[in-house]
Amino acid sequence: MKFKIQFLIIILLLFSLSCSEKSVTPPDEERPPGYQEDIPWPSLADSPWPMNHHDPQSTGRSKYIGPIAGDILWKFPASGVYTSITINSDSLLFLAPSNEPQGLLALSERGIKKWNVPLGGMTGEVQTTPLINDKGIIFIAAGDGKLSAFDELGNNQWTFQTENSIWIKGINIGLDREIYFVDMNKNLKCIDANGNLLWSFYSEMFNPYANVSISFSPDGKDLYIPGESVSLISFNLELKKINWTFGNSSLQAAPVVDNESNIYINSICDTLNSGKPTLYSLRKDGMPRWAFVHSNSDLIKYLMDPTIDWNGTIYFAYDTLYSINYSGELNWKVALSGICESPIISDVQNNIYVPIISGNSGEFVKFNNQGNVLWSVPLNFPDHMGFSPVINSDGTIYLVAWNGTNIYAIK
Repeated sequence: MKFKIQFLIIILLLFSLSCSEKSVTPPDEERPPGYQEDIPWPSLADSPWPMNHHDPQSTGRSKYIGPIAGDILWKFPASGVYTSITINSDSLLFLAPSNEPQGLLALSERGIKKWNVPLGGMTGEVQTTPLINDKGIIFIAAGDGKLSAFDELGNNQWTFQTENSIWIKGINIGLDREIYFVDMNKNLKCIDANGNLLWSFYSEMFNPYANVSISFSPDGKDLYIPGESVSLISFNLELKKINWTFGNSSLQAAPVVDNESNIYINSICDTLNSGKPTLYSLRKDGMPRWAFVHSNSDLIKYLMDPTIDWNGTIYFAYDTLYSINYSGELNWKVALSGICESPIISDVQNNIYVPIISGNSGEFVKFNNQGNVLWSVPLNFPDHMGFSPVINSDGTIYLVAWNGTNIYAIK
């Protein structure tokens, strides 16, 4: 009997230990502070790259991996291209050359022209990147003040004529499908999905020029608008009033917004950091969260759109590529072979893609998140500058040359 009791106790102990071992499972890999998630935006196309710098928060961040080899797949001849590209859910590419072929242009992912629609009386350069909504409608604005909507076959749905030119590179879309842009007379305009003007708001502080894009807060209630006499204006859409302003330098780039509602801009603020050029992280109320002072003392007006990767790391570039962690500390910086006057982007593996110009030559470079060069593609003059590169779902990057002669597909 004693033996049986001892045997039973041993069996129970072994069972208990076995259960304990099975219940101890390794914890999920801890995500770093500031880890980013996609911000739901149902009014926008569910496609690889539906608008300027990817999304309403201008993160420049793709959920796909970019090119592995860095080989040029094809080039499509186009001149006078001052817009970036957008990609719909069928991997059709849309852009708007000002010269040849002029108008809204649709290309297949293999670089085959599908259609080209002249923009009907539009004059001057087209600077605004097309935007695609959840219905597949493509919106494009032009220098003569027309905002037009086209379906995926190139059929015009409507055209809204404003009294002033539209030059900003990034129009935006609200959660209610309403389109927002700033015209050259410094009016913020709201156009509904049927092409009707809902309201207009004027401010002398708005920057209406070509490098500017407006960004949304994650809840869709506030717009962040680059300024001229100030760096950034926060505008509340419900009350139709300015919440706050920040900085003293003109902002020539899109504000980047993370999923915690923090905003990132390069700015000069006379009352902070002795007026030195600084990458600021601002809270939603406009108060600085942190500040990273950098060496581009005379170049603040040339610093283009940064990108924020999935770990919440911010990257920006001019003559140097900087990596700044979510807390505002320098991870690393890498001197570039020339200067970057284009928006930069990142992919799902937190690689960074940087267009660089040096004299009459240039290159397009892929860096990993440690600052190491993975590949470089040489680009000949004048095909070495452009608006934001874009990443398709198959990993192909499309690159537009600023006023160059070709569109590039790189894989």
